[in-house]
Amino acid sequence: SGNTIGYNLNGDGCKDLIVVAGNHIYALTVKQPPTPKPDLIALIDANVESGKVKINITVKNIGAANSPATTLDLYIDNDKVQSYSVDPLNVQQSETFTYEGTLPYGDHVVKVVVDPNNVVHELNENNNVATASVFIPKPDLTG
Repeated sequence: SGNTIGYNLNGDGCKDLIVVAGNHIYALTVKQPPTPKPDLIALIDANVESGKVKINITVKNIGAANSPATTLDLYIDNDKVQSYSVDPLNVQQSETFTYEGTLPYGDHVVKVVVDPNNVVHELNENNNVATASVFIPKPDLTG
């Protein structure tokens, strides 16, 4: 009898090659490489000078594919204070945003969330949040 070769795509992302040769059946599974995806991360650099805070936020695409446009939300002490539009980013490309303002003295938590609405289908959806602590000293009134 003759050989029969067929492909069975069963939805698991792999191709199953089935070969029938006489009374023998051979099966070989070929895994496809994953589709490259972008991966967005955010980095925070916060500085305090003369009671004012300057927060630089860098969004970087560390993935293997270009990223479409998305958004970035900035929170201070769990209050959203700013939203930014993030341009499309090529692989390894970054974009930096700056927030400047005054905060009352004491400890504060700065949090940023890149792609908060999960618009970008990323390699890792669990690395889109960054936090930093900022301390504002009491003003020196003796000087």
